Amino acid sequence: MLQYRNISHEERFQELLKSGRWEDRTMLAALFLLTADKNLWLRMQFRITDIVIRFNDVKLTGISETGYCLLCGAKDLYFGSKKLCMNDLSDANIVNTEAFELIITAIAIKRYGTGVLSQTNRETVVSAE
Repeated sequence: MLQYRNISHEERFQELLKSGRWEDRTMLAALFLLTADKNLWLRMQFRITDIVIRFNDVKLTGISETGYCLLCGAKDLYFGSKKLCMNDLSDANIVNTEAFELIITAIAIKRYGTGVLSQTNRETVVSAE
């Protein structure tokens, strides 16, 4: 099921969409993942311009395992890299279920656009940030 992580995630991402600054689905997919984790977003939000995400400027100390998976997923979608391979995604010890679902949603955003979010069940998953 395509969904947000929680209400806070939805609010952060929807606020970005309201600005109308991003039309590129690759950028939107990466932003979807970066806004899913509050701590990650606080680190990344000032490293994003209209045309680029400066991933290398972020300090990773203190980031959660889920946050790190989301960051890797965002980088892979943005750069076309392969930090997370299929084996990683299929291994629950590497990528937990929550991160997996968010990454799959981001892949759908990259392929089809943000409309995939409005076509899904609008109930959000309640989880810790």
